[in-house]
Amino acid sequence: MKDIGGGLSRFVNSGLREYEALAVEGRRTVSDIDSAVRSFERNPNQLIFGSKPSLPEYHGGQ
Repeated sequence: MKDIGGGLSRFVNSGLREYEALAVEGRRTVSDIDSAVRSFERNPNQLIFGSKPSLPEYHGGQ
């Protein structure tokens, strides 16, 4: 019982914080992947040619 209590205590003190950090990082990664997939869905050509600026560049009346 003493060994179980020690392991449980270590998990509560440090393991829980590490698990929380892992979960936060996992959510951020999934969000970034989702954003990239949506971007490719809107403009699949950017995979080959790269993304273009959202606004055209102004060249001083040329």
